Amino acid sequence: MSSNDTPSFDDLTPVSVPNDDDNDDVPVVKLQPGEDLVAEVRHIERGVGKYKNNVLHLTRPDGQLCKMWSNGTIDRKLDAADVGPGDTIGIRKSTDSYEYETDDGDEREAYDFQVAVLGDN
Repeated sequence: MSSNDTPSFDDLTPVSVPNDDDNDDVPVVKLQPGEDLVAEVRHIERGVGKYKNNVLHLTRPDGQLCKMWSNGTIDRKLDAADVGPGDTIGIRKSTDSYEYETDDGDEREAYDFQVAVLGDN
């Protein structure tokens, strides 16, 4: 195709993907202390945002799509179990909090997470 025949972006047909959760319609799960989530992993989006955290793209047993921001604790456990798309996982937020100091000297409250997988991962 010559440069004179090249269409503009507006002349192209948009591509959509069924069950695409990159829109704001997919809820972001934020577990409360003692709460858990069981879901199938669809995709792990790595290195997102200012702190380069992972985002877990999940499907709950009822078919509902959701996303969850991961953290270092969850990531290490998922990596150790070689979790990927198609695996069913459970994540539970501890009821006990702890405090830590950031690099800037600020104190923060945090919670540990338990991670479980279905099967022999």
